Amino acid sequence: MTVQDRYQFPNYVLSPKWVGAGWGIGVDSRSSGPRLPSESFCNLPIEETRPAGTWVVHADILNIDLPHYQGPALRYKFLEGGQDFATDATKWGLREDWYFVKNMGLIKIEAKYFGPVAGVNSCQQDTDCLMNETMASPHIRLTRSDLLSPSFTPTPTPTPGQPLYYL
Repeated sequence: MTVQDRYQFPNYVLSPKWVGAGWGIGVDSRSSGPRLPSESFCNLPIEETRPAGTWVVHADILNIDLPHYQGPALRYKFLEGGQDFATDATKWGLREDWYFVKNMGLIKIEAKYFGPVAGVNSCQQDTDCLMNETMASPHIRLTRSDLLSPSFTPTPTPTPGQPLYYL
């Protein structure tokens, strides 16, 4: 992430190296968006012209069980959406869980949408929104492939100047 990105997306600058279990923060989503490097990260102004919303993150430690990793992970649970989406079924919402393991980095992401559209339950109708400790049926699940299948051999990360090959 570049210095410019840090000011463009201040709420997503969360380092597992410095954040631990029990940490959390909630902000009005109108305080995010492009910012100048001169603005204080801890005192971002509210964009009054944008619609009000909710952005919350909480960190905790829990055990995960994958075929090639069983043990503790630092989980960030992000909740984002329209103002009061947790109690107002007419508002959209999103939950994302990011799992980090020491000396391995980000190993898993799960995400689920909630809202007033066909085929998507509101937060009040879906226990994955606030009630379930881990999501039972996320819409999106991304897991590092080397932690899943014993027969999978990961390809090396390309370095600048090397051609990319796809199987």
